[in-house]
Amino acid sequence: MNDHVQFILITTLSTIISGQCPENCTCSKMGKLGYFVDCSNRGLKEIPTNIPFYTTNLDISRNLIKNFTNSTFYNLKNMTALDASKNILEDMEIGTFHRTRKLKTVNLSENQLEQESFLKGLFAPLKQSLQELDISRNPQISENNCYPDESLGDLANLEILSMDCLNGEFNS
Repeated sequence: MNDHVQFILITTLSTIISGQCPENCTCSKMGKLGYFVDCSNRGLKEIPTNIPFYTTNLDISRNLIKNFTNSTFYNLKNMTALDASKNILEDMEIGTFHRTRKLKTVNLSENQLEQESFLKGLFAPLKQSLQELDISRNPQISENNCYPDESLGDLANLEILSMDCLNGEFNS
């Protein structure tokens, strides 16, 4: 078993066993609707690894997070809302959202994302669930370097899309 898989297994087991809120975050139950984990404005450079698996809403905004890997949200298959705005996010691996198929709302605004950050298939696991996506105010995007429709084209249930640059044609 490689080190990456072992890390994920250990992290998952420790979260299930402890069920505790990550250090420097606050957690609260949202009635029968879910569990809110607020790790916003904490100066975090990484997302805590011990976020409870039953988390439905995660706020990691206003931090110093630079990238998402394919294991960043591995544990969080019940997550329905993610706010990762106002970080320094530059890169998202293709498998970032592969286990978060219930996500309805994603806010990636005010980061350092550029066209290359939106890989084809990045949002494909969310094609049935995602209803609201905010990718606005990413200053690395210019009029000649816009968001590719390949990464957004699969989002069949998207109702609200916030973005700054609309260059080129959209294929339906």
